Amino acid sequence: MLCFIFLFVLQACTPAANDNSQLTLLQTADLSVQISPATIPVESPLTLTVKTNLDIQQLSGEIRGISMYMGRIPLHWRKVSDTEGIIWQAELLLGACTDPQMRWQLTLTMATASGQQQLQLIDFTSSW
Repeated sequence: MLCFIFLFVLQACTPAANDNSQLTLLQTADLSVQISPATIPVESPLTLTVKTNLDIQQLSGEIRGISMYMGRIPLHWRKVSDTEGIIWQAELLLGACTDPQMRWQLTLTMATASGQQQLQLIDFTSSW
């Protein structure tokens, strides 16, 4: 019996496999915004990816709760590739709240080399 309990505890402590699934939050001719993992779990590392063929020189953004006030989550973007267009990524954590299907809004502000600015507001839902 003790052996069974020991094996059960070991199994419970096994880390979850990496979930590399992606959910597309926005898709246009010039811009794609994805989040990974696709289930958007709270209190777990998430990655936002922006892919574009626009000459974006500066990208800023933040996330705010819609269902409930959860503060403002600033995003820190880094350019990761130029091979298939321009790719930017930001890592973040979403806090848990009493709503298992919390609604959020991602605000993206992009500035091109010519000085043009583009604003995108994207709603999505996290889960726990």
